[in-house]
Amino acid sequence: MSIAPATDVALAYVMIEENLYDKELLDRYFIGFSREALPLDAPKNASYMDYVLGTRYDNTPKTPK
Repeated sequence: MSIAPATDVALAYVMIEENLYDKELLDRYFIGFSREALPLDAPKNASYMDYVLGTRYDNTPKTPK
């Protein structure tokens, strides 16, 4: 079974909320996944996690609902 189109962000939300990801690996290899992995000149709260959790842009958590 594969992930349905446009549901990857909802899956990321669940993985972040339930701590089902390897933060060290993502921070090391994916620039901007978390706030700690943002470039120095990036805007505050501009990480992928901020987007998924709704703490930036539209203030809407990207939940499966």
